[in-house]
Amino acid sequence: MHLHSTLDGRAGKFRLRGAAWELDSLTFRGFLYLIPAGDGGNGRFRVVEAEGESLWELLGALGEQVSFTSEAILKRLDARAVGSSQATERRTFVGHSIRRANPG
Repeated sequence: MHLHSTLDGRAGKFRLRGAAWELDSLTFRGFLYLIPAGDGGNGRFRVVEAEGESLWELLGALGEQVSFTSEAILKRLDARAVGSSQATERRTFVGHSIRRANPG
């Protein structure tokens, strides 16, 4: 198991922060903290977890759970690859469509 990506996004009044791990060549597991945006969170947050056979599938599953838990539309979920060879790679999940974003 190794850390694959850090996750960052927004849904309604929540900031999203988390990570994705590659468990083996066929399974990804991830989690997201849902942190209330307006009041700084005051230490309050919710957590969602999911698994998928690919990073795309994992992001989709996390996105569905975020929408259900927050009762808001997922505005954005970025996955930034961890590691020297992929340090600038970023993938963005928006709603039910996934697009490749420019590094930066």
